Amino acid sequence: MKKIEVAHLLGQLDIGGIESWLYDFVIETAGSVQHTFIIDKPHKGFYEEDLLSMGCRVIHISSYKKPLEYIAALFSVLRKNKYDVCHSHVSFNNGVVAYIAKMCGIPKVISHAHSDRTLQYQRQGLLKRLEIDFKIFLVRRYSTYCVAVSEGSARCHYKTKGTAVSIIPCGKNFQNLVSAAPSRLKQELGIAESTFVLGTVGRVEPVKNQAFLLDILSQYREQDVCLLIVGEGSLRADLHRLTLEQGLADKVILTGARDDTLLILRDVIDVFLFPSLHEGFGLAAVEAQAAGLPVIASLHVPRLIDVTERISHHSLSHLCAWTSEIDAWMAQPVRKEINTDVITGRFSIGKNAQEILRLYV
Repeated sequence: MKKIEVAHLLGQLDIGGIESWLYDFVIETAGSVQHTFIIDKPHKGFYEEDLLSMGCRVIHISSYKKPLEYIAALFSVLRKNKYDVCHSHVSFNNGVVAYIAKMCGIPKVISHAHSDRTLQYQRQGLLKRLEIDFKIFLVRRYSTYCVAVSEGSARCHYKTKGTAVSIIPCGKNFQNLVSAAPSRLKQELGIAESTFVLGTVGRVEPVKNQAFLLDILSQYREQDVCLLIVGEGSLRADLHRLTLEQGLADKVILTGARDDTLLILRDVIDVFLFPSLHEGFGLAAVEAQAAGLPVIASLHVPRLIDVTERISHHSLSHLCAWTSEIDAWMAQPVRKEINTDVITGRFSIGKNAQEILRLYV
């Protein structure tokens, strides 16, 4: 049986929400789909070697920051290869991709919105908003299917919701949570067994707002509490500098990119913190709940991620609400049980892949 040829448009292949989901999606669908990743950054990302070893193709083209070169390169790649599906994951630039894909005769064009950038849109000048509105027009005109990870993401990227957009949150392969033996990760990360661990997972970028967590940690200077930040990004050096300036360097661990995040959630972190300035979905918080962790998130994180009773949302303006809840969790015996309902439910990669594959065929 001939595999479906799918071209994914993506900015990078480093560890991030979209990239981690696509990695699991490739594994789940390898038998029926030939995946090609068209990347508009020159560097080799974290997942690239693994994807190549699984038979995927990776093509690097000019950055979208050089629009004419980007359009020419993308047009050349899409016209030369006989793709059945173009699946675009590049936010507002999905509109440009959808137009080029249609001009190249690709039968199915899927525009996939993974974020909610409403606040960013509102802060732009008139010309930039007009540019974004034109791209939204293109995406609605030339996409076969419009997909979003949440209602907020749909409103932001398509100016619509409901039947016009398929709401399909990203899924995850949770197998490691149940199959992997207890690890020694806490010891390997240099954390004492008695230490209470506050943690977060995500790209170290402005939107993830990890600096807010330093304000929280400063309230626990005299207690056996540390902060674990899992992820890589452009603000890592700045975040490290802040820990030094605030005298918190000995209580903060920046792990960089990791491929054992689920085990860190299961075996190391006691409370998961998610202070994002905006989120299209927030898969990391679902992973934390699957691992049995209590989660404290900002008001900017969609309620769609509330899959257990152990999650709350607080304003970023009310630091005391965050610390009060942390205090309450610290006062209780640690209780972490793998949540099988999450692992096998809508957010499992198996069920998620079924929803996406229906769009491909």
